[in-house]
Amino acid sequence: MSRNDRDRLCDVLVACSAIRSYLARADIDGDLVFDAIRIRLVEVVEAIKDLDPKQLDHVTSTGVGLSPGVNNASRYMLVL
Repeated sequence: MSRNDRDRLCDVLVACSAIRSYLARADIDGDLVFDAIRIRLVEVVEAIKDLDPKQLDHVTSTGVGLSPGVNNASRYMLVL
């Protein structure tokens, strides 16, 4: 079942909110917190890579840059 862009963007917002929560209550140097943040970033990348290209253009025009031409979360570069 394919998900729509709205659902994917909601996934991004939920993951970003979780990351903010982790940072607010814990030290990023802790392995558990670091891993939780890393996994949430993977969720963000997975949601973004499947967005409609027009939506992706809008997202990147708002200050988030993504390296082009990648199809794998381990190769994605998210620049905030």
